[in-house]
This record gives sequence, C-alpha cells and structure tokens, in this order.
Amino acid sequence: MTDFEFSVENLTASAGDKSILKNVEFNHDYNSLAALMGPMGGGKSTFLKVLAGSAGEEGIATQFDRASYRGKPLGPSHFPLYIRQKIREKASGGSSYEVAKQRIAEIEAVCDGNDEALCIDEPTTGLEKEDGELLMQRLKEISKTRSVLMVTHNTVEVEQFCDHVALFGGGQIVEHMSRDQFFSAKEGTHAERFLRTGGLNLPSLDTPAHLLSHEHRGMPADIDAASLPDDCGRVWVVRNAFALMETPKEGQN
Repeated sequence: MTDFEFSVENLTASAGDKSILKNVEFNHDYNSLAALMGPMGGGKSTFLKVLAGSAGEEGIATQFDRASYRGKPLGPSHFPLYIRQKIREKASGGSSYEVAKQRIAEIEAVCDGNDEALCIDEPTTGLEKEDGELLMQRLKEISKTRSVLMVTHNTVEVEQFCDHVALFGGGQIVEHMSRDQFFSAKEGTHAERFLRTGGLNLPSLDTPAHLLSHEHRGMPADIDAASLPDDCGRVWVVRNAFALMETPKEGQN
C-alpha cells in the first residue's frame, strides 16, 4: 500500500480554448470522506471526472506529470467508481425521501462486491435537509472501508460528516486540509473567505494578464525572484517603464 490512495501532480485540464484546471496538486489518504468545495466554475466536477476517467468522454483534454490511484497510474482499467450528478432528478411520487432512497440504493449497488474508492458529484443536491443527512450517514459508513470523494456546496453536511476538504478556486486547489482546520481557518485565508462569503476573490484561468489586479499578477519577467530576500513581499517597482514623447506637428521632423 502506498502512502496516498490518490496522488496528482501538475494537472492541467481544458475544454477547447477554455482552461479549467492548472497546476493542480492533490494527495488523498485511504478510507476517508473528502469534500471538494468552492465557487461555481472552480473546477471541482472536472477534477472528479479526471480522477474517475470520464473527462475524455466529455471532450476535456488533460495533461499531468503524474496521476495515480492506489500506487498505479490512472488508466483505462484502473479508475475508482464514479456516480454523476443528478440534475432535477424526480423519483416516482417525487418526494425528497424517495429520491434519497433511490440514490442510496444506487450507491450500494455500485459499491457491492468491491472495495474501490467512490467519486460522487453533489449526492444530496435537491434533497431536503433530513433526507440529505440520511444519505450522508450512508456515505460516512461506506468511507470506513473505502475512500469517498464528493463534490458539494453544503457546508453543514461537510462539517458534520467529512474528514477532509479540498477547496477549489480559479482552476486550482487553494486549500487542502482536515475538516477541523478548514472550519477554524484564520481570517484572511481562502478557507475563511469562502465560509464567510461563499466565494473567492480569484480570477478565472483565462483572464488576460493586463486585466488582473496586482496581487494576481506574476513576477515581471526581468526580475530574478531567487535574488530577492524572503521577506520582500509582493510589491516591486519597475523604473523607466514608460517614456513620454511629444508628437511632431505637421511639417516638422
């Protein structure tokens, strides 16, 4: 058994000309329930599809330095289990409780006879609170014998049931920590901002460099970052960057 059940290094994903993920690093322990959280469009569901081997089916191109599952490379016959998000799903009769029972039955059927990790996208979406908790209790039980990675926006369920949280924003994982660390995050961190506002002050991957605020711009190309002191911060001045010229009048050279 390797140190991590999932290990991903320098993952990039895109759909056509649209960048979705960039430089993602991820390591996940065995037998735990992990939440993938973050604002809409942060790359959570795409990342889950990459782990589950279904990204290519949806036209998502991926590159990475390494992507492994249980010590072996992710490949055509070596992926965890995967349950897609159920959008506006209606059960016979339409009640939330019936929908929850159907989803639990699907989870149990998929997991029957194997010990593979389970990737599941927004399992409690559309359910009432008590029915969502019923489903989460089953996922928690399952996570005692296999890992469960789920995309969710429900912080109450995460705080009550999950072991770890990976927070996505701007196409990257900006926080990856235990549940307790996540919910006690210090003021000013990505985790604290997300819990307080439900969002992150991060640009999308395709935002042109000249439109980025200064804190999101990289170091100027002509500055050797290795030569700067560790405590210099992120403020710099580039001298002689602009020149003013008087436009000649007609007839003048």
